[in-house]
Amino acid sequence: MIGGSDLLSLGVFFALLSIAVGSVILGAIYERTQNLVVVIVIHSLFNAISVS
Repeated sequence: MIGGSDLLSLGVFFALLSIAVGSVILGAIYERTQNLVVVIVIHSLFNAISVS
């Protein structure tokens, strides 16, 4: 590893993994519903819960 701790790299890995998994889930929901508003509402609710 060049210039960083393993713990930081592990945190970045899990952050990117969660973004990728969330993207796949939201993409699947869009494919099933063919409605972007549903995906926007789900993403907004997730963000609201995460912030609070």
